[in-house]
Amino acid sequence: MAMLPIVIARRPITSPHRWAAALFSTRLWFCTLLWSSALLWLGLCLPLAAADTEPANEGRFLVATAQLEGTSFQEAVILITHYSERGATGLTINRPTDIPLQDAFPHNDHLQQRADPLYLGGPVSSNAIFVLLRTDRPQPTMHRIAKNIYFATAQHAFSDLRAGHSRIYAGYAGWMPGQLQAEIARGDWLVVNIDPDIIFENDTTTIWPRLSKSWSGRWL
Repeated sequence: MAMLPIVIARRPITSPHRWAAALFSTRLWFCTLLWSSALLWLGLCLPLAAADTEPANEGRFLVATAQLEGTSFQEAVILITHYSERGATGLTINRPTDIPLQDAFPHNDHLQQRADPLYLGGPVSSNAIFVLLRTDRPQPTMHRIAKNIYFATAQHAFSDLRAGHSRIYAGYAGWMPGQLQAEIARGDWLVVNIDPDIIFENDTTTIWPRLSKSWSGRWL
């Protein structure tokens, strides 16, 4: 299995609006994203699926510190979706675009009444689509992040989406084995215990300031 791609933290900031617009520059985008999501699921799926025993530890947020100012991760808050000896992946929860879901997915009947935005999950594979959702009836293909919070690829979750209880992301953030630990050790990230309600907040501008003050004092 291919290793997870390296994410270098020291990158210039890319305009979210410019990045988001590029996602939809071709009519073939919607077809290719589902195929890309299927392939990425093989590498991004966490060891435990929805039907498995609940993990001993709940999810964690990575909160960017001042050391990441001037990079693409400035003031980012990332929900870790996978962490193991193979590396780590996560979704940035406070990067909404100005593209409503009903416009981003015009041919998807489940999203035609969704005016909430598509989110930018990270700089890796921005043509792949992922979903975070709150449900007490998960499908076997969904992975548990915390109580009633699950991660899935678009093809496994689009039929279960409800406004206010789901978020859709383009792309993800990824780290090679040992890379995230090194970034935490040098002070790039704070590790904060997950608060599921934060994931679905409408005002994302307050998330980073609040969590910056909520460091758990524990490393991964």
